[in-house]
Amino acid sequence: MCEDSDIILPQSQKSLQIKSYPNPLGLAGTNIEIENLNSDLFTIQVINLLGKEMAEIFYGYLPPGEHSFRWIPSNCESSIYVIRAYTSTDMNAIKCVFIK
Repeated sequence: MCEDSDIILPQSQKSLQIKSYPNPLGLAGTNIEIENLNSDLFTIQVINLLGKEMAEIFYGYLPPGEHSFRWIPSNCESSIYVIRAYTSTDMNAIKCVFIK
């Protein structure tokens, strides 16, 4: 039986969109763009493949709209990372590749 909580929506249908560019990224970092439909408390994190939080980019309230952030991967190894943004009602994540 499939419940509503078991359905994974494509990113284009979520109320929280996230993009990162350039990707792959170098020592100069990457721009993170968040677009949200609702005002809410947001957390934006960078997680490594082992699940360890490498950076908290933002924690706070955001009004609806487009918002830009920057992550400069200091003290990080070349690897794949996950940029995760979540609120009390939604979550979205994208992967990014860091090459020194």
